[in-house]
Amino acid sequence: MKFTNTLPLLAALPAATGSLLRGASQNFEAAVVSEAHRSLQECVANPYAGGEGDMATCCMPEEIDHSFFTHGTTEIKAMTRHAGSGTDADGAALETSYWHITFDADDGGNFANVQMNGWCVDLSRFMGSREYWFDVYSTYDDFPYDNVLDNPEKLANVNWMINNFRLGETYTVPADFDHPECLDPGSAVTLTWQTMQNAVWRTVDRGELAGTYYEQSGSNKCLLWYMVEQNELYGDNYEPSCDDPDAEMAVILIVDLDNTVNEIDRQVIIGEARLHDFEGACVPTECCEEMSVKHETFQDNNEISVTITPDGSADSSFLVSFTGDSVYGTLADLDAWSVDLDRAALSQATTVMVDTYSTYDNWYRFNVIENKDNIPKVNYLINNYPVGSSCSGAMVTADDFQYAVWQLVDPDATASSSTSTCLVGEANANGDGYEPSCVEGTDHKLAVLLLVDEEGDFKKKYTTGMIANDVVHLETVTGHVIIAEIPISAVEGACYFKECECCTPTFEFPVASPTDTRDDPTGSAPVEELFTPAPAPVRPPGDPVCLDPIEIMGSTFGERCAHKGVTLLSSSPGSGGPSPALRIDILDTFFGIVTGTDDTSVDFRIQNPFSGGGVDMYIQYEATEEGESFPFVTCDADPTVDECQFFGGDMGTVFTAACVDPRAHDATKQPYALVTAFFQETGGNLFEFETTNNVPECCEPDTANTGTVVAYTFEIMCTCPGGTDAEFRH
Repeated sequence: MKFTNTLPLLAALPAATGSLLRGASQNFEAAVVSEAHRSLQECVANPYAGGEGDMATCCMPEEIDHSFFTHGTTEIKAMTRHAGSGTDADGAALETSYWHITFDADDGGNFANVQMNGWCVDLSRFMGSREYWFDVYSTYDDFPYDNVLDNPEKLANVNWMINNFRLGETYTVPADFDHPECLDPGSAVTLTWQTMQNAVWRTVDRGELAGTYYEQSGSNKCLLWYMVEQNELYGDNYEPSCDDPDAEMAVILIVDLDNTVNEIDRQVIIGEARLHDFEGACVPTECCEEMSVKHETFQDNNEISVTITPDGSADSSFLVSFTGDSVYGTLADLDAWSVDLDRAALSQATTVMVDTYSTYDNWYRFNVIENKDNIPKVNYLINNYPVGSSCSGAMVTADDFQYAVWQLVDPDATASSSTSTCLVGEANANGDGYEPSCVEGTDHKLAVLLLVDEEGDFKKKYTTGMIANDVVHLETVTGHVIIAEIPISAVEGACYFKECECCTPTFEFPVASPTDTRDDPTGSAPVEELFTPAPAPVRPPGDPVCLDPIEIMGSTFGERCAHKGVTLLSSSPGSGGPSPALRIDILDTFFGIVTGTDDTSVDFRIQNPFSGGGVDMYIQYEATEEGESFPFVTCDADPTVDECQFFGGDMGTVFTAACVDPRAHDATKQPYALVTAFFQETGGNLFEFETTNNVPECCEPDTANTGTVVAYTFEIMCTCPGGTDAEFRH
């Protein structure tokens, strides 16, 4: 179940979100930059200080309320029609899909009267065109069924696909796309329901039979495999954005047997729920921009070798030592605890093969931990009430701690002590929503789940008479389930800088907003894959070097000053072709950054970052006249700035941008400036595509130049906190 990236063809970039159990990318249209400045200025007043040490930038962006879409305890009625179509809530015609789903007006719950496209994600069961009573779940929520899907961890990829490939639209597969079943690359193809259904199966259901794939006839093979490979590259950890008015989220629909526990009776399907058709689907949710645990780092399904020793320490129920090749290296003698009263515990030291998951991961099997919602509370106890600490004056023993863990996660728990009851009380009072910290010096630990499983019978597939699939096994948990306390600082790649949609422009661009290029906040589709810097060539003597460290560079400003420095807020490089080739980090477009003496302005210089030729450059920002306090939008132009050359000539023009000061709303916030840079090719085919972008009239662009324009909007911090400004002035 390791995630893989294959073919970098489509520019759709995921960005991190703030959900507890892991699960965002968004497609943005050109607009006037003065509107961008106004909307950005308005929305950044809303962030506030919070998070670890009250230093993180926090805000309340709208995020999907997955519980709104989950009807797991109350079944709702819907009609399914194979290869059907209808109209949506606005009366617009829906394209034909594998299943057309119509929810009942009276018994449809939150989906009453809604129609949606649906897809099969389950080749193991049959379903007919008729009414059914469904349990419905968000594809990002827990669903209490074993063996629902072959690849449940790929549901995020399915969501990416339904938001980036739309039925009835035409797509041109790149001419250089290479796949043995694609015989006509470069052709324009309309996406049909047959092609979409096959792409869904390839993503989430392994339907291999005798070396071939089961498929719906009538699909286009080129577009099919193009979609699959794009999905592999960009779909991991994707979550639809509430800011996208056309965003859809897949909901999973399950028909089960009423007289048994968690037994599925009919084919499992998904429906495309358009977020903005549902009042209450998106709710303001706190998100803090800070270093956070990257939970997918801890997922390893490659059968890691570990030695588990019961009663090996007075400080825990088990000791765990990793002996296999994995992200955990040779970590040894780690404290571990039972979370399982259903399976026999080990009685002696044993070496076993395990799959590992962060306990915050939403993809491990539902029945492994029964009260999964209490996992944050267990992590809270690990980091706040370890063995040897005290609770209400009593010292916490290993038995006390184990009893508390069982009381939190297993309804069959009976053993307790007065101290374990105290621990549970503290966890219930303070542990909701808790997550271990990545802040240096905290030395936090993460509870990681160790699963011993085995392959059972071959899984049945309904493709040719319910025959046994010769590739897909039913997997069951066979060993006692434990959690090990993993020191976060001991695992490479355990943390990332989580970014939030703290500032959502009211305008839109045609390509997703990239994040800070210094980090990959989601583990998939990092900025470098979309804006690929060209390797620095050997330059002849006397030729200026692109990254000559003149004072402060954009990519190092924040590191030196202990804040975000320069952040790329949005970009509009266009569509229909590859993104512009960068010679340097996009943040290093800025250099010579000097913070003002009173936090009201920041100086910077700027250069052409693109590889391959000169561009006309236009820099739009807000400035103030001497003696005035109200800023105005201004724009400067420099024609034909060559590759790696500075705007304004040899030393570069020094720009002074006015700072937005949010401290009237929040005294802990820092001032910042907003700058938009326009680059217009001056000849040839530097950007290799067309856009609808235009340089604003206030920039007085060269009207004779009809070359492609790309635009980037940046935020530049206006201060170094802690009185360190003078160290970085020249």
